[in-house]
Amino acid sequence: MREFNTFGPVNPKLHYHVNRVAVKAVVRRKIEQGRYFTLNAPQQSGKTTLFRQVVAELEAEGTYFSLVLDFETLRGYNRDEFYGWLKQKIIQFWRARHGQLDPILPWLRDFELQEQNSFGELLRHLGQQLAKPGLLIIDEFDAIGPELAEPLLAVFQEMYLNRDEPTFHAPQSIILVGVRNIPTLLGDRQFLFNIADQYQVPYFTAAETTDLLTQHTAETGQSFAPEVVEAIYRETGGQPFLVNRLGQILTHSLVSNREETIRLPHFEGALALLLAENNTHFAAITAQARPHRSLLLPMLFYDHKRSNFRDPVTQELLISGLLRPVREDNLWLARLANPIYRKMLILAFTPAGGEMAIDGNLRHHYLVDGLLDMDKLLDAFQRMIVKPGVRLLRGKRTDPSPKIGGQYFLLSYLTAALDGLGGHVTLKSVNPAGELNLLVFYRRSRFIIATKIWHGSEQFEAAQRHLVSYLQSANLDKGYIILFSQQKLEGASKLKAIVPFEVTALNKKLRIYPIVIGR
Repeated sequence: MREFNTFGPVNPKLHYHVNRVAVKAVVRRKIEQGRYFTLNAPQQSGKTTLFRQVVAELEAEGTYFSLVLDFETLRGYNRDEFYGWLKQKIIQFWRARHGQLDPILPWLRDFELQEQNSFGELLRHLGQQLAKPGLLIIDEFDAIGPELAEPLLAVFQEMYLNRDEPTFHAPQSIILVGVRNIPTLLGDRQFLFNIADQYQVPYFTAAETTDLLTQHTAETGQSFAPEVVEAIYRETGGQPFLVNRLGQILTHSLVSNREETIRLPHFEGALALLLAENNTHFAAITAQARPHRSLLLPMLFYDHKRSNFRDPVTQELLISGLLRPVREDNLWLARLANPIYRKMLILAFTPAGGEMAIDGNLRHHYLVDGLLDMDKLLDAFQRMIVKPGVRLLRGKRTDPSPKIGGQYFLLSYLTAALDGLGGHVTLKSVNPAGELNLLVFYRRSRFIIATKIWHGSEQFEAAQRHLVSYLQSANLDKGYIILFSQQKLEGASKLKAIVPFEVTALNKKLRIYPIVIGR
């Protein structure tokens, strides 16, 4: 039985996989045209799986021979160490691909591989001996430093410029696979490697995401509700690791009964579990993002975009996969790659709540007959936030941080409280106004808490209607609104009183907390 894969290249015999026909056709066309090019994509986005599939298909046709190397384990070596281990990698690949008795092996063992020019000679000799076009593919090429990469690139450039000379026996195509492109790898060095094309591996399309999920249905009989398939693509943006990880959580951790259809409540639970994970993918994204927290906060809360693609920080975040380019009104802009990264980073940037003064014994105050009393928990939050000395919410008159700060204070408070009670809190969504919708889980209970910024009575009434609609779809009886304002609330007298109050609409109860965070 196959499964969703999140570790290493995909094996179609063991894993569900997307046959990316259109993407492979682009790569294959570049090879057939004799292009030397870089294949770039962030970590865990399918680039290694892609080039391996293309190479396997071409070799099966007998048209090309290949030499596939991985520079990841050669990171940090000096020149002598690098070329010594590179020779061993070449021999290992050739023996594994062609067998112990292949006549090329003795020659490879005797060959003196000492620097970049002798590596070029080795490639040319293979082309001459095998009398067929060669493919050189180097995975994780950007793992080595510019002091090793630049001389190799000079050799590749010479090969490209002489590739039409029959006696030169240059490789038909060279593919350098990695996260960074050549200009970024070389940095400030002046060497001009101007012969290489670039190809950025795209994420899954909506159709490819659907294809991957329906393979599970075909093999197990367990189906995904159409709205779940749509939600997975919307939240992941087609990022391959995220799509597969949600598939794993849904089919193994949450809904192991293959006769049960996977529905939206299951998806919400899977998303909450994913956002709570400390996986290596999130760790890498967070490490890239943390030095740029102040720049990213407006993008996280208000979906701001970056327009200067020459800016080093923007380039760094694009390369890491945290941002992606989008075209809007004939302009290219950089925005957050997907909603999951947005939610994950908002949670990662949440100030620690360990020292927060949550009233007394949590279980004594906020659990009633084993059930979480959310009213009491949020009542205590409102009392705390209006106390003198809560400076998190104070800022300059033109500084939007009080709005962000108020929501972060709530998130910190709930995280600290739920950690103490054995539950957890996560993000359901972030709207364009930078307002968070939170989901709180305690045992089998769910609570929805909408944070709102006061923009007038009309918007506030619309927020209530939206929450009621969600409560209906989620089959919940009650929801909460935390209403932040930096000025005196105008409108209903209940808002002016700045105390919690409840309203009922369509048989759904809303408990509302007006909070003035004054200046």
